[in-house]
Amino acid sequence: MVHDKTHKFHKLWNKFAWINRNEGDDACWSYDTHFFENALKPESCDVNWLEGAYGGQHDRPPYHGAPAVLGFDNTIWDYCSEVAHIGNWNGGDWNQELARRCVQANMNILRIMFSCADCTGSRAGWNMCRNLQWVTCAVQGRLPNQGSAGIRFAKAPKELDTREMDNPALTGGWWSEPHWQHYAVSDVFFGEVCVLSMLCRNSWQLFSVNRGDDFVCDFNEAGFHELAAALQGTASE
Repeated sequence: MVHDKTHKFHKLWNKFAWINRNEGDDACWSYDTHFFENALKPESCDVNWLEGAYGGQHDRPPYHGAPAVLGFDNTIWDYCSEVAHIGNWNGGDWNQELARRCVQANMNILRIMFSCADCTGSRAGWNMCRNLQWVTCAVQGRLPNQGSAGIRFAKAPKELDTREMDNPALTGGWWSEPHWQHYAVSDVFFGEVCVLSMLCRNSWQLFSVNRGDDFVCDFNEAGFHELAAALQGTASE
């Protein structure tokens, strides 16, 4: 996925969230000539990754030793609900309720839900570059109050079927219809696992952990730079 420029993975990185990136389109890192360098800085991690869904820019969710949780949206909902012992939902804003359940479960998740056309960097709305920043922070234990808690999966990577990235309609999830101009919500988790496989020396363990198991990444900065080069089209053959 990373080294095949024709793979759908490379379409996820448009400047505008959910829009496929095609040749000639601006990438999501285009606003910052030092984006990849800055993504490695500890200060880039100290933000409210739930802004717009749980608190504002200067708030920090009341976590304590909170692992980062990755998965499809519906599996993250189910996992946080189980851990927090929260039952039926009585309606309201789905994203805010997801954030609330995961905060109550003491789980770090990514749920940026504000838009700001003139904002850049740590104030930019969600796109795959913000997602990369979050994952890069998570693998180093730098998310707010994450500490050494590591990462957990609401759906085990070994259970992924790449045919569902080729055809998201197979997932039955939200926004999974045939899409020529945008990517599907489910594509993001495939992208995250692909990123993790580049950032962790122990990436083989990604495909042995079960749902809810702790995974501690052996962070590989060289892998981060290899990923950055591949995304920018500067990787050596």
